[in-house]
Amino acid sequence: MVSRDVSATTQEGSHVAAPPQTSEYRPLIIRFTEDEEDQFQREVNRLLSFSVIGRIIGARPNRGELKDLIQGTLQDKIGNVLDVQFLGKGFYHLELETREAIQMLLDQSPLDIRDAKAYFMPWQQGFDPVQALQGEEGIFPITVFLPGLRKEYMPLLPVIGSKLGTVLRKDVKMVDAVQRANGMPSVRVLVKSL
Repeated sequence: MVSRDVSATTQEGSHVAAPPQTSEYRPLIIRFTEDEEDQFQREVNRLLSFSVIGRIIGARPNRGELKDLIQGTLQDKIGNVLDVQFLGKGFYHLELETREAIQMLLDQSPLDIRDAKAYFMPWQQGFDPVQALQGEEGIFPITVFLPGLRKEYMPLLPVIGSKLGTVLRKDVKMVDAVQRANGMPSVRVLVKSL
């Protein structure tokens, strides 16, 4: 709850802090009118209603890339991703246009995003990424090399990888899988720590 007291008010009615009178700091108290408080609460409720938490495991794109990759992967079925904010530890806050878009994103989880997996969950008020990771099994991306794998078995790389963990980039071309590993066939997977 915001206090209705204020340390200083200009003649025009806008709310500002009074300049410090001493070298000690004083707390800044801001006053809101009832209309401003209502507007603030409506905005908070809207954000809570149209937000999800995403966790990226693997190569993390920047916020703009993540926004584009999600929209591109779902081929505009979810409408616009309005905003993406990094929360830390691989977690992101995503703001979407509609509740239907949120449900579609939750239904698609996990989502293949380039060389990563994106897991989505409903927004939780007071979400803390550090607490979210405590007690959770660690999930790590690894590259498995298969030197000497014969050419006819190359299409089986995703199948081999799926026996080890969750395959990243199932649609990757086999030639890319070989070039990325300096000439050795490889598959990129997510594995849980023991």
